Amino acid sequence: KPDRRESFLAAMRADQDGALTAEPFCVSYIFGEDENEPDIFHMFELYKNGRDGFMAHSQSPSYKAWAEFKATDPFQEPAQVKYFDIAGAE
Repeated sequence: KPDRRESFLAAMRADQDGALTAEPFCVSYIFGEDENEPDIFHMFELYKNGRDGFMAHSQSPSYKAWAEFKATDPFQEPAQVKYFDIAGAE
């Protein structure tokens, strides 16, 4: 929601910072705004050990704070989550 933009960005940055600085399985965590659709954001996270690495992230303090933020209904539409197998990744 446009009126939640700044709090959304703060919550995303906090989760990103926590994942990249305190989580051994986090390889990459990036997000950005769609160039053609304002207030639409895309994120990409890569974890060692695939889904298990992400599950470890989901237990972290930064993710728990992100989950609490998500529970406040900040989105215009439900977030779409997709998981991928990365070619050549171990």
